[in-house]
Amino acid sequence: MTYADNEIKRVYWPIKGVARMTNESESTLRFWEDEGIIGDIPRKTNGDRTYKLKEIEYIEKAQYLIRRMGFGIPGVQQAIKVGYVEDIIKFHKKRVTS
Repeated sequence: MTYADNEIKRVYWPIKGVARMTNESESTLRFWEDEGIIGDIPRKTNGDRTYKLKEIEYIEKAQYLIRRMGFGIPGVQQAIKVGYVEDIIKFHKKRVTS
């Protein structure tokens, strides 16, 4: 079994692994959690964060809004609040590819 196979079968990832996968620093991930961008990350009894696929998908959406579209933290928070994150990303991707 390869490393990639192990990663796919994994149920949760520690912050270090998620930082590596998403190319974001651990401090950025903690900041986004504190600001409500990626939600509250579940923790083990020892306090270590345990990211599941759902949280990694939130990170990818936040990356798109912030890195590709130039949203600031308040803009991302507002998009989350009104529930338009997916619509905004879909609309932007459609415009970019047209």
